[in-house]
Amino acid sequence: MDLLKIELKKLVNYRTFWVLVALYVIIFFIVLTGLENLMGNVTFDGEKPPGFDPASLNINVFPGVWHNLSFVAGYFRFILAVIVIISVTNEYTYRTVRQNIIDGLSRIDFLISKLWGVILLSLGSTLLLFAICLVLGYKNTPKSDAIQVFDNAEYIIAYFVEVTTYLIIALFLSLAIRKSGLTIGLLLLYSFIIEPLASLMLPPEVSAFFPISALDNLIQAPFRQLFTDTYQGTVAWKGVGIAAAHAFIFTALSYFVLKQNDL
Repeated sequence: MDLLKIELKKLVNYRTFWVLVALYVIIFFIVLTGLENLMGNVTFDGEKPPGFDPASLNINVFPGVWHNLSFVAGYFRFILAVIVIISVTNEYTYRTVRQNIIDGLSRIDFLISKLWGVILLSLGSTLLLFAICLVLGYKNTPKSDAIQVFDNAEYIIAYFVEVTTYLIIALFLSLAIRKSGLTIGLLLLYSFIIEPLASLMLPPEVSAFFPISALDNLIQAPFRQLFTDTYQGTVAWKGVGIAAAHAFIFTALSYFVLKQNDL
């Protein structure tokens, strides 16, 4: 718990951290609570799909609300990754990591303190998502019992695994590169260009094990019934295992980089 206190002390006194967290919470809240209205404005070539009624998607109704909002919430994980990257790279910019080691903190202790920061961000985001789903679900579901309310709530667990793993990847890149701008750029490039292009050139059975693909497959688009007959009815626990394996691998790589590099 001492390592958690150390990380909290750093974050609490860091103004940029609070600005980014506030920005994240505001955007997160506005988009998720306004998702149904947003879907109501969907058009294709300037026209609404024949017979399309956003209310029929039950976006904010139990039990679908867990799947719907967890999927959309995943798009904001990059903002949390930026927070992690800035907090870690600043340790090198201001040489606080070297001072921590001089003061008696081991490298593994430093890594654990940063992992605590990752878990806090992921947990905070997950609790916020849980609260929004619960409020919107109760507000929009005509009749609900305990079983119906928490049916499909496992998507919240999948969301936590998705965000935590993504932030651990961001942590690894931060420790390896040490420059916030370069790290953010590389993560952006890999997430949205490099891996998607590589996935197109390889069989799905192979690309599914890529880190970003593994995370994206955890919670698949809940609105696919608009365009195809495929629909993810429940969380694929095999995918959760693959994502958790990536979290372990990138944590081990983070320790290797931290141990080998000069502080």
